[in-house]
Amino acid sequence: MPHREIHASVYIDRHPVHPAAVLATVTGPEAALARAILERHHFRAAMAGTMLLACIGGHGQEPYYAGRASGRLHESGIRCHVGHNLQNEIDRNHPPLTHPDTWLTPTEIRRTYERAHKLHDDIASGQLNITFHADTGTTAAAVGTYADGASVHLHGEDQLRRISSTFDNSTEAVEEFRRLYGDAVRPGRPAPTATEEVIARTHAAVSAPTAGNKEIAARFAAESDHRELLDRFCSEHGWADWRTWSTTATHVIQEAQALRAEMVDLPEPQSTRWTVAGYDSPVGHRDWSATACADTPTDVVEALLTSLAVHADKYPQLVAPATEESLADAADALTEAGWTRDVAALRYVRWTPPHARSSGFALQYDTIAEDSTNPDFPAWTARGREAPDRPGWSVRLTSRTPTLAVSAVAEALATKKTLNRAGRRTAPRSADKGSSGRG
Repeated sequence: MPHREIHASVYIDRHPVHPAAVLATVTGPEAALARAILERHHFRAAMAGTMLLACIGGHGQEPYYAGRASGRLHESGIRCHVGHNLQNEIDRNHPPLTHPDTWLTPTEIRRTYERAHKLHDDIASGQLNITFHADTGTTAAAVGTYADGASVHLHGEDQLRRISSTFDNSTEAVEEFRRLYGDAVRPGRPAPTATEEVIARTHAAVSAPTAGNKEIAARFAAESDHRELLDRFCSEHGWADWRTWSTTATHVIQEAQALRAEMVDLPEPQSTRWTVAGYDSPVGHRDWSATACADTPTDVVEALLTSLAVHADKYPQLVAPATEESLADAADALTEAGWTRDVAALRYVRWTPPHARSSGFALQYDTIAEDSTNPDFPAWTARGREAPDRPGWSVRLTSRTPTLAVSAVAEALATKKTLNRAGRRTAPRSADKGSSGRG
């Protein structure tokens, strides 16, 4: 029986600063369910909204656990996207695992390592409290008690750690531990291994609420939103993957192969995330293109993509230089919304809303494009800003971009400005009612 769709979204990829670790961002009203699944696959809570996977088996085990987690999330009805390079690692054949007990099968070795990882997670999270350890000089040993009162003896370190004995209570476990190890018994945890130190430092660095960590978390969350948009668009409009040599972007193409889109994986802030383009034929030259930066809202990109899909049969015939009439048509939604048209610096035709200087919203046409011989000259620029503390975003379209495409972006721009203005106006009333400002 298929699971219902869970209202949560997860994006998993190598951490850009700590590449030996894997970071997951979890968003949505039912994020707790996604976090529970990630925890079962050795992800641990980091900064708010993020979870980190750092394996005790060393670099190379993360793709296995990330792949298992991704599969389980999908099976549970939770949307999950994995970065391209990490997905390639997951799909690649890995060398067989080794273990000092050479008689163990690969399945038994994997099970042994997973149990050791679970013990590491339990100790790190405080669920298993280590009360004594034994310094024998040869074998690492410890005794600990779980939150439910059960106690265990442990042997080995890192991925070789295992439970050697279990007890119903801590008193019995400690007495037996003292009998076995005598004068070698020491209070508390043993000194951390080199692997444990690396994992602890990584978690501490990633969990700190620094500006850098917040930026990375925002980039991962945005990547999840844009991946979801691309999947939904292709599913609804029949666009298909277009195979290229690139490992850093996803390319999709319309059935007639004259319209194409590219989405860059996890772009740097202010760099290009989306490029959409129209060609005169499947093997011809590019007539026009539009680019959207990393921070562009998904609904603005969706407006442009939907325009391509709905009017796909018209686009090849619509490529033409801009005219006064086409400028007016392109900005019609802004004019209806009360935006003002003016000319700046003798070259820019600009549409701005009331109080434009503080809003960051504008649509601009550069008249120099009319004389440019560069087909990629960015004639049109749409700009906006979601909040005062967020970076601005922009969509740039070349001079021969069809009016339908420009007007789709302009309409989305007008809608975004209206919604943002309404949100600022209602925020004080929400605060008066004790609301946190988020639904």
